[in-house]
Amino acid sequence: MEPGGNSDPNMAAIRVSGPDVLATLTQACSQDATILKPAEQRLHSWETQPGFYTILQVAEIRQRHRDDQNSAVNCDNVEG
Repeated sequence: MEPGGNSDPNMAAIRVSGPDVLATLTQACSQDATILKPAEQRLHSWETQPGFYTILQVAEIRQRHRDDQNSAVNCDNVEG
């Protein structure tokens, strides 16, 4: 097991956390160039680090799970 309790060596190799990546992705969607450009640069520098794409995959899976839960809640609230 890697330091910090992470057993996935790819996740441990990257020097940023999942929340850091998600925050940077959000910033990369900004229309403000002063926010957008530094975020793009950070993402670009992380692309070569082992674990970066694993974090993206985990984030996508979690988002899909949240979307599925939200859809189920919305369907439960529909009267038919």
